[in-house]
Amino acid sequence: MWPDFTWSGSANIRLYFARNWGGGATCKAVDHATPYSATERDSYKRCVCDTVLNDIDNINCQQAEDEIDPTPGPTPEPVPQPDGPLEELYKMIQEIKRNPDYSEDEPSNTTWQVDEILDYIEERLFNIERAFVEEGLMPTQ
Repeated sequence: MWPDFTWSGSANIRLYFARNWGGGATCKAVDHATPYSATERDSYKRCVCDTVLNDIDNINCQQAEDEIDPTPGPTPEPVPQPDGPLEELYKMIQEIKRNPDYSEDEPSNTTWQVDEILDYIEERLFNIERAFVEEGLMPTQ
């Protein structure tokens, strides 16, 4: 029967704790059943306290309460919070979308529009400089 089971199979999982007789005040994971299951809360602590320390009054051996009240307490009424920086930024962007110009009399240009205008001016100045150089009216460096 035992040759039908591999040592790396699912039945050979270390799901329990037992005293580590190899040294130190520790427990180790083992594959045989002990009262200290790895799936239970505080089992490792109980293993060390029961088998190694043998001291229930040790402050480190106090167990967590098993019963946790799952019912929530009273919930407070929601209190309006002041706008944070993201909300303020969002409001500013929305205002710019609604009113993109500085005033009704003076339309505003976007950064892209300003860059395009400057590129156009730069290109025109380059063409003027090249024409002056070609006509010999401006020395080359």
